[in-house]
Amino acid sequence: MLTALDTAESASTAVLVSSVTGLGGIDKTALALEAAHRAQQLGFFPAGVLFLDLHAYDDVPVAPEQALEQLLRALGVPGGHIPASADARAGLYRSMVAEVAEKQGALLVVVDNASHASQVRPLLPGNPAHRVLITSRDVLAQLGAQLLHLGVLTADHAVHALETALRTANPDDVRISRELHHTRRLSH
Repeated sequence: MLTALDTAESASTAVLVSSVTGLGGIDKTALALEAAHRAQQLGFFPAGVLFLDLHAYDDVPVAPEQALEQLLRALGVPGGHIPASADARAGLYRSMVAEVAEKQGALLVVVDNASHASQVRPLLPGNPAHRVLITSRDVLAQLGAQLLHLGVLTADHAVHALETALRTANPDDVRISRELHHTRRLSH
């Protein structure tokens, strides 16, 4: 995933979009945030990382105009200077991130919990210096994103993960080995 985020790797004229997909609760967000953190440590994003949760799978998802307002505020635009319409907000956002690219370098925008391309499209920076990392339960093919699909662990890997977690918390915990049959049933 870090290769996809490396701003030196692409001479593209389009913003590079990467997407982490998989079932709900499989830790897409944790993986995306860890990758963003490491990429920033490696110097890929001198202008920083913006994080935005679209809550697409909640009862009230974040609308594009709300998302743009949050991003503009994160970029330092005072509330009174944020336009009312979504189109005007998108234009100001793209102008702001173009300025960021010129003055500070690449920026990573992490868009969490997106359910469809129309939620994300207005949030794309428009400047090829920047990268976008999306998490979604769905494949957002319309965005042409590089895709990393997180699958479900095999039973053996799930048992190993459970044992590692329990033994990390308490090295004397033997529940997994003592109840291996039940643990295997749980992990299917």
